[in-house]
Amino acid sequence: MEAAITSELPSGRMLEGNYFELFGLPPLQAVDQERLRKAHLGLMRHFHPDLFSAGTEQEKILADRYAAHINGAFKVLSCPLRRAAYLLELRGVRQDPEQTVVQDLAFLEQQMQLREELELARRPGRESELESLRRQLQTSWRQLEAQFEQQLAAEEWALAKQTLARMHFVHQIKSQAAPLATGMS
Repeated sequence: MEAAITSELPSGRMLEGNYFELFGLPPLQAVDQERLRKAHLGLMRHFHPDLFSAGTEQEKILADRYAAHINGAFKVLSCPLRRAAYLLELRGVRQDPEQTVVQDLAFLEQQMQLREELELARRPGRESELESLRRQLQTSWRQLEAQFEQQLAAEEWALAKQTLARMHFVHQIKSQAAPLATGMS
């Protein structure tokens, strides 16, 4: 069933609001992924461009624009690192994780040690070590997310930027460990 986009879609307000409002979520680092997924599907059920294929050229352009906005918002909120950067952006804090230098030497040494442990866990017969490392990384990740959330609440922007940079390090190692675990089972 096709619909007229001009009567189905809200005015440009949908494109102006923040991503959390779009999906009816609180602006927090911890996002209920199932609720986000359901909200995304619900919006796309109403605003997917295919629903407006028989519309005017303007309606088709609007439908594409809305769908791109909805999908872009979903992509940001479904990725913890993008979501964290977006939360900072909503507060007027620009963050380029590639340009943020982590100056905490103890943290950097810990990351080097984790990478060495990961290399050792790649060896045959060390599946339990890999699983232990994955649990350790997950714990570190949760701690960093909680720390980030607290820093946002306290409006400690510089600290939040540093925590986000640390989150990037841990995420990268987690990503490297995940395929190893599935490939070794």
